[in-house]
This record gives sequence, structure tokens and C-alpha cells, in this order.
Amino acid sequence: MISHEEAKKIAYESLSKIEEIRILPEHERKKLFPKLDAEGWEVSTEVLAPNKVQEEISLLLFFLEDFPLSFPIVFLGKDDHERIKFIPHVEISCLVCTFDNLAKPNPNLPGEVVVETVRKAKRIIEDGINKVNMFDFEDEFIAYWESKYSDKDTVLKDLLLLIEGPLSSGVKLIKLEKPISNMSYVIHQDEEIAIRFKDFLSDFKRKFTESEGYFLGELVKKIKPPYDFTNKEVIQLAKESSIENFEKYQAYINSHHYPKLVLFSKKIDGELRFFGWFHRKPLLERNGFRPGSLKPFQVLSTFEWGKHILRVSPEVFNDARLHKRSAGIQHENPKSMVYAIAGVGSIGSNLVHFLRSDHSAEFRLVDQDHLKVENLGRHLLGLEYVNKNKAFGIKEFLMRANPTGKISARDSSIYAIVENELEYINESDILVVCIGEENIEKWIANKLESKILKVPILFVWVEPYLIGGHCIYVTPDDNNYTALFDANGLFKFNIIDNGEYLSGNPILSQREAGCQTNFTPYSADQVLSFIGAIYPYISKIIHDGETRAKCFSWVGDRSALLRLGLNLSKFGKELDDVVLVHQNIL
Repeated sequence: MISHEEAKKIAYESLSKIEEIRILPEHERKKLFPKLDAEGWEVSTEVLAPNKVQEEISLLLFFLEDFPLSFPIVFLGKDDHERIKFIPHVEISCLVCTFDNLAKPNPNLPGEVVVETVRKAKRIIEDGINKVNMFDFEDEFIAYWESKYSDKDTVLKDLLLLIEGPLSSGVKLIKLEKPISNMSYVIHQDEEIAIRFKDFLSDFKRKFTESEGYFLGELVKKIKPPYDFTNKEVIQLAKESSIENFEKYQAYINSHHYPKLVLFSKKIDGELRFFGWFHRKPLLERNGFRPGSLKPFQVLSTFEWGKHILRVSPEVFNDARLHKRSAGIQHENPKSMVYAIAGVGSIGSNLVHFLRSDHSAEFRLVDQDHLKVENLGRHLLGLEYVNKNKAFGIKEFLMRANPTGKISARDSSIYAIVENELEYINESDILVVCIGEENIEKWIANKLESKILKVPILFVWVEPYLIGGHCIYVTPDDNNYTALFDANGLFKFNIIDNGEYLSGNPILSQREAGCQTNFTPYSADQVLSFIGAIYPYISKIIHDGETRAKCFSWVGDRSALLRLGLNLSKFGKELDDVVLVHQNIL
């Protein structure tokens, strides 16, 4: 590949044939852009202005260290920007948006890349000063709304907007006493997502106050930058939305609670986005007026008409947006799943990590064990959760990741839940059992057979050293769980020969010195390999609403058996060198 210095040399030779170039001295570059550590060129050129007049401009090109793998960054000269602002695709910082982030330069043609970059920048500026791309302001509304235009201008982006449906005229504003990840405000309208968020705040003892906001509706009028609005300008904007809304807006401004948040929506690329402003609290006590005679709206529209508002750009946070950005291939009929999970140890906790990719899923966690230091090597949770109940630890972990998630936990055994709180399981869509206790699992399968449990069940467990991992999926209409086990109660598709289990081979379990608890040896990376391999099958079963029973067997490192002196089962010997074997249940 052409080196960075050689690429700049080639680019300079190509561009200098058609444009006048000056390499910026370091002191000049640092004065213009002190935070930009890159070689810069000033390109003196011309663009076609109105009436076909040639107008001189300067472009500043900067080459990052990975050039020619990247395009040069282009700025319009500050004097030129001051003269011709505001035009589409040229930011307040003077940055000219030449190519989007998906465009890739040809690193073998640095000269052509730089020449085309300059041409693209000139076309953008020509279109702007000739007003042929003014509609592009609408596409870039967010960038211009969030730009700061003067020292008096303030833009707040520390707001979350929690919505599940269309906004109504009455919205509510939560002001957090202490920000959460730089978020100070939460906008909502008391939907379920907001109720869950406030539960999260209460659970984690986050103090907040709540007040009313106002939603103007969709802003149809096209407005152009600069957006450093005053009270007078936003009042006019509100008035032009509709007379009925304007009267409600005045009533809201005259109410007695603060802060005053006003929102509007705007359709961008076919999607509704939300923006707005805060009115600063007006001074109502003024000379010549009786106390209490002046109303806030009267003061904002007269005495303080020139005072700048605080623009806001809320960040929408809901399941629909998260699903759009992270769901990958969409299922035809997506359903919000309710998972009841019995056992959130090393297997269950890491399976939760995969299942939580569905941001709308509800989790009902059941485990009576507490996380110990010796669990940390292969558990999803870390040191801060030691000595905490595993179910409540996973609940806290999930809520910190998604404060609006539907998460509940029980510090109890699955036996006690089925006996005393059966609906907690039967109101879910599936019960996932990851406890690895043979007697309890058979008891659970029997409860399904006797129609006490009424939801599909997925049993997940592993063999020592994770030589094998297994899943059994049974449903209320297709439950032949017992057919998978032999007369000795051993799984017929174990990878380790069942004779090793019957003989009680001590190598199959270990005991930590000074501890009276045996444990099954396997590592964290093996757990992730196992769950990562079976998860696509689990996901398909869940989203397809599978009614037939299934069985999956994952094969780990069989060579470990030789090192350990263990025998491979007949089933294990028949397997090809594939990671996952799938079969219908017997």
C-alpha cells in the first residue's frame, strides 16, 4: 500500500495542477483548529455564484494519519463561512460534509481521491449559495438544531424521551437530582415504560422531581437556521402551529410550575423526531405593575421577548428504537417474550446475556443461591455482586443496562415457586431450566406431564469439562422427556460414556480444598462456546412457536477425554467433527 507521506505527495501533485495550494504552517493550523492534529492545506479556488459570477473561496483540507485509507477532512474558510452562511451540508464548525461514513476511498489512487473531494466540496458550496439544495436543510435538521450559533445560545442534549405511542399535548418531565450517564431529564407521558423507569429510580434510590411539559404537535412549517431562537421567535412558531394549540400553549406558560418544557415533532426521512425548548423563568415583579398582575406569557412576549430560550434535543429511548438498531433480521411476527428462568448460575446467567438481545423481553428469574467468589470465573456477574442473591443480581444487572425492562426476581427454589406461585411460571411463554439437578428436572417434567405446568420447557445442562452440552425442549402437547433417559436415569446422548457416571469416576467432579461442595469443572470460554452454538436453535424454537419436542447435543473438545482417561460414549463415537448435532426427540 502507498505510505501516508507518499500518498500526500501524489495528491499534492495531482491537485496543484488544477488548484492553488498552500501548506499551512503549524502555528496557523493550531490557531485555526487547535484540536486537529493533522497536516493541513489551504486550497484557493472559485465557485459559480448567482448570475454566473465566479466567487473566490478557500477550502482547508486536513489529512488524518490513516490517509489514503480515509478521505481528507474539508472545512470552508472561516471568513467565507461567515459571509455565505448558512447553507446545507456545511456545519457551524465550517466542516463540509463531503462523503458519508459508508463511502470508501481507493487507497491506491490518492490523487484522484483528493481531486474528487475538492470537487464535491465545491459542488456543495455552489448549490448552497445558488439555493438549489435548500430542501436538504430538512434532512440535516438534527445537526443544525443541535449546533451552537452564539455565546448566548444553549443546546441541551441531556434528555431521554420515553414513549411507546404518539405524544399527547400533556407530557411530563422528570428532573434527576444526579444525572445518569450525563442524562439529567426524562420526558414521558406515564406509559408503562415510564412507570418501569420510575420503579428503577426508586429501586436504586435515585431522587427526582416531576413537572408538566407541553407538546405542540408536528411542525409542518420548514424553518431554516440559525436556530438560536428568542422567546419572540418560538412564540411565533407556536402560534403558527395552530390557534387551538396556541391557546393551550399560553395556558401552559401561565401555569405555576417550572421548568417550562415545550416539544414539537418533525418528520425526517419518514420518521417522527422530537425537539423543543425550555423557557427561562420570567421576572414577574416589575416597577409600575401591581404584584401578581403580570402573567408569565405576557412577560415573555413583551419585556423578555429578546431573551434566548434553551433549545433541547431529546434522545428517544424505547423498545421500538432499540429493536430497529439491534435486532438484525426481523421475524415476521415479532412477539414480546416472557422468559421464566430457573437457575441463573454459570449456564443460566450467560444464556440470559443472549436472550436479552430482545429488548422488549420480560425476565422472571428464580434462584435461591448467592454468588460466591469461586463463581466469578464463569458467571455473567462480577465482583460487585458477590454475596448477593444471583436472581436479584441478574435483575440489577439487566436494569442497569435497560432501566425500562420488565424484570422480576425470586429468592426461592423453582420447587417452591411451582408449589406456591404457579402463575409466575404459567403466565410466561417458556420456562428455561438451568439448575443441573436431575431429581428436580424430572419433577418439573412430571409437572408438565400432569398439566400443572402449562408452558413449554427448555432444559439446559452440561457434562464435566464441557465435553458435551445438552438441551431438551418439551411442550404441553409433546412431552416425552422420560424417553431420553435409560433405566439408570442417565441421558441417552451423553458424550461421556454412561459407564463413567455409573462407576462414580472421581475425575468427573472436583472439590475445592476446605469446601464441602463438589463442582463440575469447565471454563468460561467453553460456556460461551456452548451457548453461542445452541442459541440460534433455541431462538428459532422460541420465535417459531415450536409445538414439537426437540433435543440438541453440543460436542466440545473430545480429545480432552483421552487426556483425562475417560471413555467416549457410543453416541459420541458416531458423531462427525461438527460442533452441534440436532435431532428430533424420540
